[in-house]
Amino acid sequence: MTGQERFVPESGIVVIDKPRGPSSHQVTAWVGDILGRRVGHAGTLDPQVSGVLIVMFGGAVRLAPVLLSHNKEYVCLMRLHGDASREAVEQVAKEFVGRIYQRPPRKSAVKRNLRIRKIQEIEILDMDGRLVLFRVRCDAGTYIRTLCVHLGYAIGTCAHMEELRRIRSGSFDETVAVTLHELADAAGAAREGNPEPLQGMILPQRPPSPISRRSSSATPPSTPSATVRCLPGWGSSGRRAGLQKARRSRS
Repeated sequence: MTGQERFVPESGIVVIDKPRGPSSHQVTAWVGDILGRRVGHAGTLDPQVSGVLIVMFGGAVRLAPVLLSHNKEYVCLMRLHGDASREAVEQVAKEFVGRIYQRPPRKSAVKRNLRIRKIQEIEILDMDGRLVLFRVRCDAGTYIRTLCVHLGYAIGTCAHMEELRRIRSGSFDETVAVTLHELADAAGAAREGNPEPLQGMILPQRPPSPISRRSSSATPPSTPSATVRCLPGWGSSGRRAGLQKARRSRS
C-alpha cells in the first residue's frame, strides 16, 4: 500500500469540477487512477459541458440511484437566431417554468421517448445581442440543449445552446468541487507525508442522518431527495475549511 492509499478511505465521494473536453467516464477513470480506487460517477455530463461531477468509490457507489435522482442546476449560454428584446425572452422563460414535455436529442444514447420534466426556475442573467445567459434549476434528466431549441421556437427566432455548465447536483454545488489538478496535487502531498489536503477533498460515507447543506441542524428536509442522507454535515464549516487548506497548500 502506497503512502497515498493509507489516507484514502475505503469508501467516499469526491465532487469534481469537470473541465470541457474529456468525457465524464474519462474524468472518473482519472480520479480512480489518482486515488487508487475503483470508482463510479452520478450524472453524466457531455464532453463539452463543464461543472459538478460526483465521483463515488467503494461502498459509496451504492448511493448512485439517489444521487442520479437529485435536481440539477445549470448556467447556460444560448444563441438566438434572430433579434429579440430581453422583455420578450424573459416572458417566454416564465412560461417554461413548470412541467414540460421533452424528447432526448438525436445524439442521445437513450431512446427518444417523449417524457415529462419539471423546470423549477429559469432566470435570465444577461443578454448581449443574440447571446442569452440564463440559470435553470430542473429535474434530473432534463435536456438543456432541447430546452434551448424550444425556447427559441417560443421566442420566434429559433435558438441553440452554445455553452453549458452544471453548478449544482442535489446538495453538491461548485463551491466545494475540486479540479483534477487539485486532486492530483493533494494525492502527491499525501504520498510525501501530508494527508490533510487529500482528506479535505473526500466526503466520507457515514451512517444515515439527514442534514441539509444549508443548515447545520439535524432537521430532515421536506423532500427525501433534497440531501444525501449518508453524508451528514458535508457542507459544514469544517468541510469548507479543509478545502481552503488544500488549495492553500497547492499554491
